[in-house]
Amino acid sequence: MARFQAKTHEPELELLCPSYGFAGYRFNQISTPPTTACKSKVRRIVAYVTNLMRAFLRSQNTPKARRWWPSLVLFLIILLVIIFRYTGLFVMEYQTKSKREFMSTSKPSEANILTAHNVLVACSKLEDQSLVKNFCGTVISLHEMSFPPTDFSGKTVYLCGDISVAKTIEKDLKKAARIYVIRELCDNIDNPGVWNTVDVGRVPLLVHGVGVYYRRFFDTDIDYFEQICSEHTFQSLTESTKPGTAHRTGIYLSPVNQDGEQLHFRLLRCSTNLSGPTENFRANDRHIVDALNLEAARIFQNHAPLNHVLAQVYHNTPANGDQKQTKAKIKLHSDKTKDMPENGIMAFCTFYDQLNKLQPLDEFDYGYNNTSGLTKLSFRLKPQVAERPECTLAPQFTVTLYPNSVFFIPLSTNRLYTHEIRSSALDASKLPTRLGYVVRCSATKAVHKDGQTFLDRNGTLAKLEPPTQTGMAELRALYADENKTDAFIDYGHKFNFSMNSGDYLAPDYNVADEFRSYDMNLPDNLFNELFASVQFEDLGKGRQGTVLLKPDPSRGTPLVRTTSKFKTPPQCFQPIHLRLAKEIQKRVSLPLAFNNALIENYTNAYATMGYHSDQALDLENDSYIAVYSCYKYSDQVNPPRMLLVQSKKSESGTLGIPLNHNSVVVFSLNTNQRFKHKIILDKSANPPENQWLGITFRTSKTFVQFQNGQPYFENGTSLTLADETQRREFYALRSRENKETNFTYPHITYTISESDLMSPKAE
Repeated sequence: MARFQAKTHEPELELLCPSYGFAGYRFNQISTPPTTACKSKVRRIVAYVTNLMRAFLRSQNTPKARRWWPSLVLFLIILLVIIFRYTGLFVMEYQTKSKREFMSTSKPSEANILTAHNVLVACSKLEDQSLVKNFCGTVISLHEMSFPPTDFSGKTVYLCGDISVAKTIEKDLKKAARIYVIRELCDNIDNPGVWNTVDVGRVPLLVHGVGVYYRRFFDTDIDYFEQICSEHTFQSLTESTKPGTAHRTGIYLSPVNQDGEQLHFRLLRCSTNLSGPTENFRANDRHIVDALNLEAARIFQNHAPLNHVLAQVYHNTPANGDQKQTKAKIKLHSDKTKDMPENGIMAFCTFYDQLNKLQPLDEFDYGYNNTSGLTKLSFRLKPQVAERPECTLAPQFTVTLYPNSVFFIPLSTNRLYTHEIRSSALDASKLPTRLGYVVRCSATKAVHKDGQTFLDRNGTLAKLEPPTQTGMAELRALYADENKTDAFIDYGHKFNFSMNSGDYLAPDYNVADEFRSYDMNLPDNLFNELFASVQFEDLGKGRQGTVLLKPDPSRGTPLVRTTSKFKTPPQCFQPIHLRLAKEIQKRVSLPLAFNNALIENYTNAYATMGYHSDQALDLENDSYIAVYSCYKYSDQVNPPRMLLVQSKKSESGTLGIPLNHNSVVVFSLNTNQRFKHKIILDKSANPPENQWLGITFRTSKTFVQFQNGQPYFENGTSLTLADETQRREFYALRSRENKETNFTYPHITYTISESDLMSPKAE
C-alpha cells in the first residue's frame, strides 16, 4: 500500500490507498500501467512479424532468399525499435499504481475528483518518491525519455528535478494553463524565467481517493489569523440542544449585495446557533474563497462554486487550580446538506495563532518533544457503509491540519464518512489557537428587507418563520440520519425556519466591502523603478501619464478607449510591470490577467479630478480594476491620497479609502457600474510635497491589429479617429455612464485619442 507519512512518529497519516470502492460505486481507473500495456502491444507485433517471416521463408526456400533474409531481419528489428520508441511516448514510468477518481453513480450530478488537469514532470530522478506516489494527477519522467509523453494543453504542470532539462520541452509547456517550479525539489532554478516557483506544500496530494490535500496552500508571509479576526467580530455559539456555549467562537460569512433597501445573501443552516448575523465577505475572505475556487476548477469536475464560510476560533483553556483544562473539539458528524447543492464541495482551511509555542518537527508539522501540537481532522466510514461485504473504502484516516493548509472533499465523501476535530495530546497551555475556516457551497438564497429574512426560491420569497417544536424534532431526526447513512437526505422545502437566530437578523454590509484594499508586502519602494520605466506625457498641471499594454501574440493589441487624449504611442509592459501585475493577481486571487494599464504620476499641484466611473467600453466582462499606489518618499505619506467613493443612486454620503504606500485597491466591473470615485489629496493637513505614482490595471476584451500602419478590429473593421459629431456622441455616452447603474455602450468603431491609432512602442 502506497503511503505518505508526514514523519516517522505519525504513521496514521495515509494519503493514498490503492483500491477503494464497492458495488454500487464506480471508479475511473487506470487498471493497467501504460508501460505494461505498451510492452504487451509490442510483444504481439513481434510475434505477428515473426510468424509472417517464417511463413515467407518456408514459401521461399531458395539460396537467393536465404542470402537476403538476414537483411530483412535487420530491417524488421530497426522497425520494431522505432515502434517501441513511438509507444514509449505514452509510457509513464512512475504511474505504475492505479489512480482512481472517486465517483458515485447513485447521483450523477455529484462533484468528482479530477486528476486529468494536473501533471507532475520529474525532470530527473528524485530521491524522495512520496510526492510522486501521492500526486493528484499524472506523473511523467523526462530523464527516461526523449520526448514529452503527454499533451500539456490547458493543464497545470508542476516541475521538479533538474529544471534545465525542462527547457528542452519549453515549446510544449507553452500549451499549459499554469506552470509551477517546485522550489524545494528543483535544481538550477536561479533563473526560472517566466515560470512561477511554488512551495512543495502547494502541490495537490490525493487522499484515499476521496479528498485532495494542499499542505501549505496559502502564503506564510501573510498572517491570515490576525487579518481575518480583525475584519470580523466573532460570536459565541451553541450547538443543537447542548446547554451553555462552546469552547469556540464563530461567524457565518457570505457575499452580501445591496439592492435598494434589500440585502441579498446566502444561508447555510445547520445545528450551530450563533449570537449575531451573517457578515459580508471582506477583502481577505474574497482573496481566500476566490483562490479556492480557482484551484477547485483544477481538481473537481461538475462542482458548484464555493460561496459560504463558517469560521471558528478554537480556544484551549489551561488547567487553573481545581479547574481542569479544556480543549476545543468537535465530535463525529457529517456536515448538514439541507442548503447545499448536490454537486457541492467543501474546503477545510486552517490558520494558527501563537504557533511560536511549538517547534518545527518537519517541513510542515509543529510540536513539542516529538509530539505534534497541531489539530487533526479524522474521518471514519459510516457503519452502514463499512458493514457491506463488498466495501473496500478506507475504514478511517486522519489528516494533520498544517498551518495555511487546505483539504478539499466532494459531498460524496461527506455522505460516506463522518469527521471530527481532535486536539493534540499536548497540554492545553502549549497549544496554539486554531482558526478553522470551512468554505462550502450554499444553494439557498435569502433576502432581508423590512426587518425580516425571506428565502428566495426562484424569485418567490418565503418568510423565514420561527421554529416550532414539531419542526425542530423532525429536522433533528433528519440530521441524525445524515450522520448515520450514506443515502441522500431529501429535506425538501418544508423547513422554513432556522436553528440559528442570526439568520433572522440583517446581514452585516458596508459599502467599503465593495472596494478591497491590500498591502502588497513588496520588499522595496518601486517608485523610482516604475517612474523610469516609461516615457510620461504631460496631461495637465501636476499630472503625467501614459498607456501600458501587453500585446497578445494571436489577437493583437488590447485597447481601452477613454476620454483621456494621448498623443504619444502606448508602451508595452516592461518586466517590472509584468511582475507587479502578476503579484497583484496572486495577492487578490483574480481569475483574469491584466493586459492594459494607465500609469500616472501626480504632484501636490494636481487637484482637479471629478467623480467618474472607469470607462468600461472595452473592459472584459466579470473582470476587475486594480489601482496600485506608491510614493516617492514612502516615509512622508501623511496623509496619503484617498480614493473617494460615492454611490450613483445617492450622492448624500461618501466613503474614503486610503491609497497607502505599496497598496492596491481592487473593485469589480459590477461595482464600477454602481459607484463613482475620484482620487483626492487633503491639502488642509498641509502635506509635504510627495509624488504619487499610480497604475490602474485592467483587462481589455477589445483587440486591434495593425496592417500598413492602420488598426483593425478582429472582425476586420477599421478603427478610426472620431469626427466632431462622433466626439460629441462619445462624451454624451460617457456622461450617461457616470450617472446610470445599468448603462451599456453601443457598438463603437472610433476613438478620440490619437494614441489608440498608433502601434505600441516596445521600449
